[in-house]
Amino acid sequence: MNLYENFKLLERWGLPHPCWEFVKSSKELKKFKRLKDYCGWTVKVLFTKDNVFRQPLYVNWLPKNKVPFQVDAFARQAKKDFVIIVYPSWKLIKTGTLLIERQRLVVEACKGHIYELMRKGNCQLRLIYDKDGKLQECWGNGKFLSPQERRKILAAALRLKRSGIILEWAVSQRKEFIVYKLENLKQAGKLLLAKYS
Repeated sequence: MNLYENFKLLERWGLPHPCWEFVKSSKELKKFKRLKDYCGWTVKVLFTKDNVFRQPLYVNWLPKNKVPFQVDAFARQAKKDFVIIVYPSWKLIKTGTLLIERQRLVVEACKGHIYELMRKGNCQLRLIYDKDGKLQECWGNGKFLSPQERRKILAAALRLKRSGIILEWAVSQRKEFIVYKLENLKQAGKLLLAKYS
């Protein structure tokens, strides 16, 4: 699987995600023209060749009038084996991960951007469920996630019925719950080895 396939899987599995579109040039932009944003746009290159680490090309919170130029600039930089994803950016109040293993589900949550959790280790809440979604362990502020937010995260995990996957999710300032990244753990591990070797 590659990054493009991972985004398509989120669509196929019916998980709530940003309203995005995949293009190779600004001429292909359609949804973008009809959508209103509230804090800008995200433009990201998804390389389609498997297990090859390349420096990420992306920008967040880009003003709408600059998106077509950025799409074409990224297309020139990427050259081949790529698709560009375009979607409205958002401000986040909560983010987190959902690790789906064979026998358990692990949810971690933090305030603000996912980097607070992934890079700084700031975790407000960790929940461990068994494979059927029964809570086994709770660490941190148990009230950090509302019952409705917990249900949405669990629903995503139980819908997948796969293991060895990690999802990144968020609750936006508009109270929208979205899943915006999916990674296969083996694939992510190989890419990390490629990046640092």
